[in-house]
Parts: sequence; C-alpha cells; structure tokens
Amino acid sequence: MAEAIEQARHADYAASAELVCQVQRGQRLAAEPLFLAVYSSALRAWWDLVDVQICREGVEAAHAVRRVRVRARHYLTGNLAAPRPGTLFDHALAHAARAAARHFLASSGELLTSPTQPETAPVSEEREQPARPA
Repeated sequence: MAEAIEQARHADYAASAELVCQVQRGQRLAAEPLFLAVYSSALRAWWDLVDVQICREGVEAAHAVRRVRVRARHYLTGNLAAPRPGTLFDHALAHAARAAARHFLASSGELLTSPTQPETAPVSEEREQPARPA
C-alpha cells in the first residue's frame, strides 16, 4: 500500500517538475506534459485520500482503499452534467481526472485482490464447516 502511495507521489513530482522545466526554458507547453501533470496530480489525490484514511482516521489499509474506491466510483458515475458548456481545456482537465480515477480503481482493485493481501474480514463458522446433506 505504501509503495503505491509513494509511486503516485513520485509520478506527480516528476510530471510537475517536467512541466515547470518547460516553462522555465521558455518552451511552448505541449498537451502531453500538461495532461500528464494533471493526470498524475489527480491520481496522487486518490492515493493521498487512502493515506489520510490510514494515518489520520486510523482505518485498516484494505478498508481505507475500499472507502476511497467508493468515492472514486461515485466521482465517475455520480457527477451531474455541467450547467453550461465548458471550454476544450475544461474538457481535457475533466478527462485527465476521470482517467486518473479509473486508473486508481484498476490498480487499487489489483492490490486488494493480490494473493499477498491478507484476509481482512473474519470468516464465519458457517463458512468454515462444509454443508452436511440432510
């Protein structure tokens, strides 16, 4: 879990640094580095929410990921349409944020289902014993 959070932070720092370097060199901002910076920042925000759940709220790591996954799903499916049309730039930013949320859902889902992830829910006695024929 900590590795995923650190990777997201590192990717955000790297993409932001690349964008700042382009601006400092006086280069024209291209769409790809700008998209990558926004995407990396949005992805980091999802993983930072997991970190907040764990560190500040004291929630178990797997449960924290599940909580943030619920929020990410709601973000992707529950947003209302904008009251007025946005610019092409607004659409690009929204696309990057949605792509980051989808990536978070995919990578956190893989993390939760990996064989190294310990079982977090207690197994009930009914499940432990095989069913007996009547």
